[in-house]
Amino acid sequence: MIQRSLVSLKRSSLKYGEDRTGNLTFIIYYLMMVYDFDISVLMYLMDRGGGSDLLHFFKELINKIQIQRRHAETTTDLYRREYVTRLSELREKRETAHAEAKKIYDEVYAATDGDENEKWSQAIMEADPNGVDNHFNLEEVTLEMTYKEMADHFNKSSFVIVYALLENELRRLCGILKTEFGKRLSLQDIESKDYLQSMINYLDKVLEIELNVCQPYLTKIKQVQFLRNKIMHAAGEFPLNDQPLLDQLIKDSHGNLYLQHYEPLPYRLLKIKKVEYVYQQYDLLLDFIHELLWCLDTKLQHALIREKLLLLFHFLDEQADVVITQLKPVKKGREVSFSVVKGNDTILDGTLTLTTAKKDSLHLNNQLADHYLLGRLMAYLDENQQSFFDDFLQPFYKMNHPLRAELTCYPH
Repeated sequence: MIQRSLVSLKRSSLKYGEDRTGNLTFIIYYLMMVYDFDISVLMYLMDRGGGSDLLHFFKELINKIQIQRRHAETTTDLYRREYVTRLSELREKRETAHAEAKKIYDEVYAATDGDENEKWSQAIMEADPNGVDNHFNLEEVTLEMTYKEMADHFNKSSFVIVYALLENELRRLCGILKTEFGKRLSLQDIESKDYLQSMINYLDKVLEIELNVCQPYLTKIKQVQFLRNKIMHAAGEFPLNDQPLLDQLIKDSHGNLYLQHYEPLPYRLLKIKKVEYVYQQYDLLLDFIHELLWCLDTKLQHALIREKLLLLFHFLDEQADVVITQLKPVKKGREVSFSVVKGNDTILDGTLTLTTAKKDSLHLNNQLADHYLLGRLMAYLDENQQSFFDDFLQPFYKMNHPLRAELTCYPH
């Protein structure tokens, strides 16, 4: 009921102006002081919802990548469980068959006339324990080969999905950015047979986004494209002659890729031995998307990271603004310097440092001890650290790599 009343109050203040209801920030401050109102609800009230189309695009894309990877992990786990179950069933049948063979052996041995050798020969021929082993050995080998083949097919389809996801989403991004930057030239105007390169050219040459930090990832993505094309257009078949690029990719895969040659056939077939190789490509895609986001933020004069900081510091004052004063690379990450201002006054200065680490951790440094709202904000973040990563930092949070975040606020 209180939350509904406050939402109504906020809407009325936005509709009729602050003069009709008093300053909204003061009202929130009052509720916190008098009623010790929960800050999580207040953070919800301060969030205007939505967000820019670009941030929404990157959040959605990261979520798609995570879902696809989770699908691959779940399906692989089901395959493995089913294989173990089927193998266990086969071994139970083997034991049952051996028990039956032993029963036959004993009965025939007892009923056969003659010496020990004659009795043994007749009983072993009737029971045929070697035949039982041969049958079930073949069954186990067939089962293993079947599931290895199923795993290879699934790994290849998952691998293809990785690339398809990248290509489809880059195409969407080019369309969004065409509108964002008001460009007359579209991706279709410069598109060639190499769709991926066309998109990179559009981002680089038409939209003029500096992509230097993305190049190491793009080089690896080109390798993914090479394998994907062979899987899609040639069923993973490679001729018997030397393939330097393929040989290097197989060497770099550390046993996850290999070529299988069936003697009568004039080609070798690419196999993906372990699904972990596919997971590596999902990580590659996440790394590339993360760097592309920062490149785009630079092109937009840091409007995207500013939007995330505004979400935090509007809690201090809805009329406050955030000015990004510097963004610089640091070891294993980036540091954003900013000021929170209102009109001509600077409320505070601060830095947000994001670096890769062994585990997620948030470090808060509030040097404005007398600022009540900032103190409450910092206390909330400290108590809800994972929410800071999963909600506030998205999509700047590298979900496939633990992150150390340090937020410092100090007087101007």
